[in-house]
Amino acid sequence: MNIARCRLDKRGRINLPTTFLKGNHIEPETHEAVIQVVPNNLNTVKLVFTLRKEYIEEGYDAITE
Repeated sequence: MNIARCRLDKRGRINLPTTFLKGNHIEPETHEAVIQVVPNNLNTVKLVFTLRKEYIEEGYDAITE
């Protein structure tokens, strides 16, 4: 299932739609993206969004703020 289509810029960066970020409570200031390998798939990766370590230590809850 596709949930967003993103273009790559000339430097190879992915730009995610603001509506995707807002809809999933992802804030660029507090979150980071990790690209993980999907085993047994040559052309597939997984993009995982996590809170940055400094916000986890502070007990930050992005959904309620």
